[in-house]
Amino acid sequence: MYTGGPSKQQWYLLILATVWLFATLALTADIFYVTKDLRSIVLAILTAPPITMLQRLYRYYFPPGEADYKMQELKLRLKLETAQKKKHETG
Repeated sequence: MYTGGPSKQQWYLLILATVWLFATLALTADIFYVTKDLRSIVLAILTAPPITMLQRLYRYYFPPGEADYKMQELKLRLKLETAQKKKHETG
């Protein structure tokens, strides 16, 4: 029977992404500390895949609520008003 909760596979993916993220950050900081070479910061690129996975999992488990939609609406209204003011001032 499906209860709508996260499956074991999703939990493993969440744990893997979190460990991968922190391990990569620690490795990058450690290598930079030891070598003092700015090129070692390139290793931080390896954090992109786990960040993307965590982002998708977060959106799935915590869908936006009513307050989030209202906040988006207010932001869009503000942008629209700002754009109209600029257009009116320049045009």
